[in-house]
Amino acid sequence: YGPLAPYFAKVKSVKRVTPADYEKQIIHMELCLEGSNISYKPGDAFGVLPENSADLVGKILSYLGEDGSKCFTTSEQLNSIQTPCSIKDALSLHCDLTSPPKKTLLRMLAESCGEEKEKASLLEMISTAGKERYRKEILEGQPNLLDIFQAYPSCK
Repeated sequence: YGPLAPYFAKVKSVKRVTPADYEKQIIHMELCLEGSNISYKPGDAFGVLPENSADLVGKILSYLGEDGSKCFTTSEQLNSIQTPCSIKDALSLHCDLTSPPKKTLLRMLAESCGEEKEKASLLEMISTAGKERYRKEILEGQPNLLDIFQAYPSCK
């Protein structure tokens, strides 16, 4: 098993380890590996390949005016993406759409804004002067990619 041929384990249990008011959520998860011939010892690592919700992917595609069927290729291997890959598969399987966006993504989005006011707002938020605003709106607010698109509709 590996990134290109994963074992799809069922989740047996999930328990939050950190307090509810802790800024990061750390969980203890038990997986069912029965029949897989996979064994783990303390200290071993494993990867989790989550899938984004079809609803969120569909809303982002709709926002971008895409149906998701267009395919792309890359000149170099990107993570576990096998190309050609459809936009829908890339958003569903290979992109983190739910974590708060990093400043580098916000900078890229700012450059694609059609409205100068929205561009300036994003650039200010990721600047040294906007540190507190970034903390409040992004780190504490926890917006996903769709939330950012809706807040800055000229960015596509």
